[in-house]
Amino acid sequence: MEGGGVEEKSEGVAEGYTVTPESTVRHRTPIEDLGLPVRVYRALMRAGLDSVGKVVALERAALVERVAGLSDEMAGEVVAALLRHRATGPLVDEVPTDVLVLGGAGVDTVVRVAALPVPFADSVPAPGITEYAGHTGTGVAVGCAALGLRACLVDFFGRDPQADIVLQRLRDSGVTVTVLPARRTRRSVNLVDPSGRRMSFYDGQDEPGTRVPEETLRRLLRDARHVHVSIMDFARQVYPLLDGRSSSTDLHDWDGASTYHEDFAYSSDLVFLSSAALGPRTPEVMRRILDRGRAHTVIATDGAAGGRYLTRAEGTVRPYPAVTGTPAVDSNGAGDAFVSGFLYAHLNDLPLKTALHAGAIAGHHACTTPGIHTTPLSLTTLLPHLNPTP
Repeated sequence: MEGGGVEEKSEGVAEGYTVTPESTVRHRTPIEDLGLPVRVYRALMRAGLDSVGKVVALERAALVERVAGLSDEMAGEVVAALLRHRATGPLVDEVPTDVLVLGGAGVDTVVRVAALPVPFADSVPAPGITEYAGHTGTGVAVGCAALGLRACLVDFFGRDPQADIVLQRLRDSGVTVTVLPARRTRRSVNLVDPSGRRMSFYDGQDEPGTRVPEETLRRLLRDARHVHVSIMDFARQVYPLLDGRSSSTDLHDWDGASTYHEDFAYSSDLVFLSSAALGPRTPEVMRRILDRGRAHTVIATDGAAGGRYLTRAEGTVRPYPAVTGTPAVDSNGAGDAFVSGFLYAHLNDLPLKTALHAGAIAGHHACTTPGIHTTPLSLTTLLPHLNPTP
């Protein structure tokens, strides 16, 4: 099913249907309801564009030409607001998929604990047990959409309450979702201590033989500028079909030895991973990814310590700094936020050091808010910090 929300079926989920952000904003809605920055709102009003219908009816070039003082960057903020509010029309319909995310959607149950590790006991008080739309693919897609990128996610969902939680969050964020049927939706339980550290219990194994129909995958790839591949077993099927499109993956806490991750590590153009399990072996594993694979850039995040990056052009592992400020309260989703911030800058052709800074800002922002993917970094908040770094 194309558009119109989730189709109700008496049995299972319809294979390959697409949930697009519904057009719930009527064209007569005043533009002040879009939550635009003041300077953008005033520019539109001066040009007589006082409703969503008047704005969305224009193509992007026409909008910039008509509105005095509206830069292309500001036009991007208008497009992002229209996408979040699920408006339809030439201004948003002409936008291709910036980031196609393969897999990695599910529900996280967050349990607040006094300390990690949790001491053994028959019963432990845990005030505040909450369910969130979570997992890595959700985080990357929602984070990219919040930064004005048009994001699409394809994944397998059960017909269960967990799917409803995730799909609603994605729709509300302006992410287009292609839903494929599964026996159940992935879940995890995350224990989080007062400092924001977490320990995750992941139950996300797909049924053997799970694959996206090739016709569906090829259709989604046709309009995609970039493909982010979550480390789901079925997602590795995309690599032979990329046909020159850029790709990225996040290996998370790979130990550098598990063969499961190798397809992702050696087949992606841009590789993210955590230093958590590697420690001092991080530079060695980064070099191996470059030597054995096709990556042009490898980035190893290391939480409050910042991280390291390695490019094929330079061949030297270098550090990048962390962003400091507001204390961390929850590290869930920080890595996914880093990826979305980096991809925003990367896909807008900003310098590598600027992209690293954008990722660090987004990752730090995620740590300062409780929950998972609940308040992703906005473009309005990010842009003032992105003076290109030489």
